Amino acid sequence: MNASESCKELNATLSAYLESLDSRQRQVEEIRQLHHKVWAMKTNHAPIIEHRAGSRVEKQTRICPNDIRSDIDFMLEVKNVVVSAKGNGVICFQPTSRDGYFGRILISDQYRDSLMIDTHLKAIFTESSLKRDKFSNRFVLVPNVFKQNVVRASGLKYQQTKSPQSTGPLIPGRGVVNEYDVVPCLRLNTWPEETTTWISRGKPLSVFDPSWRKKVLVASPVFLVAAGEINSCFQKEQFRTSFSMPEIECFKKLPNLVRQLFGLAKYVFTYLLSSVGFLSWFHIKYLLFWMVEKDEIDWNNISPVCFLLLHKTFSS
Repeated sequence: MNASESCKELNATLSAYLESLDSRQRQVEEIRQLHHKVWAMKTNHAPIIEHRAGSRVEKQTRICPNDIRSDIDFMLEVKNVVVSAKGNGVICFQPTSRDGYFGRILISDQYRDSLMIDTHLKAIFTESSLKRDKFSNRFVLVPNVFKQNVVRASGLKYQQTKSPQSTGPLIPGRGVVNEYDVVPCLRLNTWPEETTTWISRGKPLSVFDPSWRKKVLVASPVFLVAAGEINSCFQKEQFRTSFSMPEIECFKKLPNLVRQLFGLAKYVFTYLLSSVGFLSWFHIKYLLFWMVEKDEIDWNNISPVCFLLLHKTFSS
């Protein structure tokens, strides 16, 4: 068998493998969702809105290397609390990083008092979660305390498996059936101004066409998650803007083949390159978005083998 025939055979095998895994993972996701739905119907978590997040919603192939378990991701939004992105109002986001994506949540005295006596919200906005800010003379929401309070208020019955970190929004844990990555969050009242340039960015014939992007901007919320910037003096007080919901819409917009190829690239990265330390799988995700947005590639003519070579070229 010559090199060309070997490549074709390898590509056919990879394609069948990806399709089979993609189908199986969708079935697994449906079962997990039903498990969670049964749990949700038995509990009362009035102050929380659940948003399904993470890779399963993206529906790309999730291939896990040995000893890496798959989980189910939820964003837990606090109801009826909306943060102003403009730096004013009774509760607002004050950027503390150059790019504007990290910042603190400031709360006025009067609004703090109303939160602490609200029937549903007082379990989240406790005295320990709010501390006086010496710079603004307002109260600052303490991220780590906020995260723990939201999980307790949600009614999610699971055993926490790791201590939350100030630089990450997740609280990992294990439930009766599912493993969870839970991300407590608050909603921003609007997209940050600097991010709205996404509407006109990239090629006009991109999969993410401008008219579709406008719809995403209107319909998809942006959240604030409890995660601090590495080496920032405000790290333990910082929240980060999260675009998980727009990202999910982007994945839904992609052709099935592209999602499967992304799953393949994610697996290769996790298996071979995750030990590098300064890179993470989400770099692969944003590289994929960049390729789709900037280049008018005919994805239907890209095989799994070619994609791996193309991916190596773009990432080198």
